[in-house]
Amino acid sequence: GLDGLALCLGALAAACFVFGGASGAFALATLTFAAAQVGLLAWNSPPAVFYLGDNGSNLLGFALGALSVGSLGGDGGFPVVTALFLLAVPIIDAAGTIVRRARGPGSLFDSDRGHLHHRALALRGGPLGALAVLGAGALAAAIVGLSLLLL
Repeated sequence: GLDGLALCLGALAAACFVFGGASGAFALATLTFAAAQVGLLAWNSPPAVFYLGDNGSNLLGFALGALSVGSLGGDGGFPVVTALFLLAVPIIDAAGTIVRRARGPGSLFDSDRGHLHHRALALRGGPLGALAVLGAGALAAAIVGLSLLLL
């Protein structure tokens, strides 16, 4: 729905898994995944030259979910709450969408204009401003999540 949003949030979350203390092969795979997203962001930033599409965004979400599960527990692993903070913006958007659509008159599968990126576009008036607002929110949540590792 917003050029560059999925890659921006995905790269931030993946980088935080590495900076949060991941090691070995998991850290290498996660860092490679983050670097690939940053590289693709050059062509997907507003105005986008190419789009991820359904398959690309589904792969991105699946990979981030797998990384968050892979980061839990073990030596130097994240607590569950840290992984939730690192993925806070997509989780809040998905939860809000489900609740909003469940309360509405239509189906859960009907599209709407209530996603966070639609609201940010309305507030900021342009795609770069909306991307900056949502990226800043994700960065703030990631800082909180990583600071929980120090407790």
